[in-house]
Amino acid sequence: MSNQNRIYKGGRVDRDQAINFKFNGKEYVGYQGDTLASALLANDVHLIGRSFKYHRPRGILTSGSEEPNALVQLGLGARTEPNMRATEIEIYEGLEASSQNCWPSVNFDIGSINNFLSRVFPAGFYYKTFMWPPSLWLFYEHFIRKAAGLGVAPTAKNPDRYEQKFHYCDILVVGAGASGLMSALAAGRSGCDVLLIDEKPEPGGYLRNTSAKIDNLNSNDWTNKILKELESYDNVTILNRTAVMGYYDYNYLTALQKVTNHLPYLSDKMPRERYWRIRAKKVILAQGAFERPLVFSGNDRPGIMLASAARTYLNQFGVLPGKSVILFTNNDHAYGTAIDFANKGAKVTIVDNREDIPSELSDRCNKVKIKIYPSHSIINTQGYQKVKKVEIQKVDQNNNELTGSLREIACDLVLMSGGWNPSVQLFSQSRGKLRYSDEISSFVPDVLIDHQYVVGCNNGEFNLRQSLLNSFQAGISAAHQTGHKIEVNQFIDDAVEPYGFTISDVVPYVLGSKPVTHGSKHFIDFHKGINSIFILLLMYYFDFPYSSQPIHLLLASLLFGAQTYFMIRIIKQK
Repeated sequence: MSNQNRIYKGGRVDRDQAINFKFNGKEYVGYQGDTLASALLANDVHLIGRSFKYHRPRGILTSGSEEPNALVQLGLGARTEPNMRATEIEIYEGLEASSQNCWPSVNFDIGSINNFLSRVFPAGFYYKTFMWPPSLWLFYEHFIRKAAGLGVAPTAKNPDRYEQKFHYCDILVVGAGASGLMSALAAGRSGCDVLLIDEKPEPGGYLRNTSAKIDNLNSNDWTNKILKELESYDNVTILNRTAVMGYYDYNYLTALQKVTNHLPYLSDKMPRERYWRIRAKKVILAQGAFERPLVFSGNDRPGIMLASAARTYLNQFGVLPGKSVILFTNNDHAYGTAIDFANKGAKVTIVDNREDIPSELSDRCNKVKIKIYPSHSIINTQGYQKVKKVEIQKVDQNNNELTGSLREIACDLVLMSGGWNPSVQLFSQSRGKLRYSDEISSFVPDVLIDHQYVVGCNNGEFNLRQSLLNSFQAGISAAHQTGHKIEVNQFIDDAVEPYGFTISDVVPYVLGSKPVTHGSKHFIDFHKGINSIFILLLMYYFDFPYSSQPIHLLLASLLFGAQTYFMIRIIKQK
């Protein structure tokens, strides 16, 4: 059944324009406006690839450029591209993509035997065990790199055109979410030359996926109103599908624009990508924030994703990725996702690490039949190629101990929300200094460089109305400093995000979770587990190269033999 997880209406996809594409050789149908990730979720495909070293099953975690799991091989022949994020690929007629780091298939991967030997293969073990004798490192390196599990680079000459462009502007705004739009609006009204850049196909950011109201307009209508005004100004340039990659001295920035990557047929007159070299008098950073995952046993299984990502797939793409949903959170904002899913027919259960839940949220959940387990933690998950159930247990907040009996809850989707981290990578590259904020339990911009502004969630500011007002004022200030005047000091009368961004002071490794020495995996960055600390300490403090190398060589030999055996069996069966 095609698009079995697609809801009847809603979202910003065009259901009248069906698009055929292939993933791992199988044909699927999506709609105009889908990403590869949203189209696969709509077709109930959750297993996308395998992890780098342990070959654990991995699915879709996010909905944007921060995606660590869903890396695919895109295209064929000379145009093939490895390590592309399924969350950023816009589908088009004839698109072909495939999983990486798996053989013979993503469903049955021989390399998954590595997961059973993970305790003797901690992160970076090869740097300590395969450095002696030095003359053999180049021999070892060949196999280690091959086992790392990335995609395959093309060998034929690329037939496409690429170009670069130099651009000078008064004000560069990076990020076209709510804050970026407000800053660009203020600067645009002043008459100065404004360049607004965003990596998404259309501006608006996460605001498009919420139930916020601004000046009595819903978030989509308000966003479209601002965009319409910006597009009417000749002095404002908007670049979609463009990612700022570097921030260097004297407000020199570089960006990569995907010009025709989303189109099925490339024109000889149009480049595939355009590299921008930008010099700006003032730079306003409005890149928003990333949702934090929560760390618990087995948190990397397919079917486990961030709450904000699931809300994006639901409200922007019209996809219900699960019908029996567990939401694990430590903050108020995630409740908006739970209520949105319940309103679309999903059975939702909330596991909240906090003891005290605001009564307003509890009342809203009761109206849509959402059950809440306060002061509980997920301590384990079950399922292989997709999550099937979770284990939860009550937490004694005073002693940080698990109490009561273990409870199992069946599910087909687990959402997690640990608060928000401002996107400060570009700010840090510009030589800006950070400070730690106890209020949001994250690092935020502190000391800015000259001719720079940081606004909105990017600045750790999560009150919607105040964020919009401050962003507008930043645009006014930047315009004034470039010699342009605008007299409007107040623009937003009212702006409400119903669920707010209240974040409790809880670290990602949640209360009551099993200790890091437990055998199952707890992932922070989804590339490296944190259950190998003991072995790493032994390697650091003791001379392991001589003593452990034979053990690892033996294990590697056994692993190679097992993989060869299974390969021969599969070939014979075919």
